[in-house]
Parts: sequence; structure tokens; C-alpha cells
Amino acid sequence: MSRRLAQLSENAAQYPELHATISSMQTALERVERQVRVQGRLVNDLLDISRLQVNGLELHLAPCNVITIVREAVDDQHTIAPMRTISLQTREEELPIHADADRIGQVIANYLSNALKYSIASQPVVIAVTKEGHRVRVAVTDRGQGLTPQQQKQIWERFYRAEGITVQSGTGVNLGLGLYICGQLIQRQGGEVGVESSPGQGSTFWFTLPLVERANS
Repeated sequence: MSRRLAQLSENAAQYPELHATISSMQTALERVERQVRVQGRLVNDLLDISRLQVNGLELHLAPCNVITIVREAVDDQHTIAPMRTISLQTREEELPIHADADRIGQVIANYLSNALKYSIASQPVVIAVTKEGHRVRVAVTDRGQGLTPQQQKQIWERFYRAEGITVQSGTGVNLGLGLYICGQLIQRQGGEVGVESSPGQGSTFWFTLPLVERANS
């Protein structure tokens, strides 16, 4: 429907009233798409919580490149929020890990979507990928409202939602499960999660994973 409307909009450019009608339909359809994504995310969060509680969450570990996973996650967020600025900073082209690529992508997507949600639309979001010894560190930084030390301690808890932190752009639907699930996914793959933040100064959410040692040629 979205693609068809885009085609009609191009063809109707010379007819102002028809073009305006199609534009309003496109806006409504985009709103529906956003709500569908929100509902899908909530359902997936609830399913993941259920699997975690009964140890039924399966991880499909395989060799993968964390740089590729990060780039794909950034591209996905650009598609969802094309007007936002997301800057990827890294000097690396390949950082091999042994992990579930889809689940790592899920964590990065959660970090990015939260950063976009809790910072105003004019502010950029930065994702940095660095090699630290035998580990890779992925960090997402926003210029949002920031967190108090107490909130930072509780942010990884199941169903926790920080008081006073309001949505700046996008939807406000939140079950308080996303970061808990992220923490579980990373820890079950040998990594760590954390946050660095100050009230009024924004936040940096990060995770680390062990790198795969490359055989000497």
C-alpha cells in the first residue's frame, strides 16, 4: 500500500487536491506502520520474558562480524526514522565474535530506538564500536535527559521504568522489559552491559562481547 501510494503521489503531483489527499493517506499509513512495529516489539518482549523464565530462550551461536551487525541495525533505524541523525564511529572493518547475530542485532536496535525515543529529534545519536583487548565494546550515546545514579542501578531490572524520564519523540509505549532482555541476552553470550549517565547530560548504554581469536597465518 505504501509503495502504491508513493507511485500515485508522483503521478498526481500536477493535481494539487488529489496530491494532498494522497499525502494525508500516506501519513495515516505511516502511523499505522509505527503502531504495528510497537505492537510487534511488545509481543516479542513478552515472549522473550516467558522463555527466559523457563530457560527456553535458544541462542544460535555462529561466527559473525559485529561491524556488519551494527551497520545493519543502523540502516534499519534510518529506515524507521529517516529524519534522525545516527552517526557510526569505528576504525574497524571486521571484529569477529561467536554469537547469535540476530539477538545481538536485537540489543543494538533496542539501544538505538531508546536513544532516539528519549532525545529530541534535532539531537544526533552516536554508536561507537571499539576493540578493547580481547573484547569488543559497542556504545550508544544520546543527548537526552540522563539518569540519576539510583536509576542507573535499577535500569536493567525487569519491568523497571525510570520516573521523570519522558519520551521526546516517537511512541511512549514501554513495558520496562527491553533493557532487562538486552542484559540477559548479552550476559548469556559471555558479555557485560552497562550505562554511563548524568542528569541533563545524556546517556551512553554499552555492552561488551569476547572477540574470537584469529589463527595466525
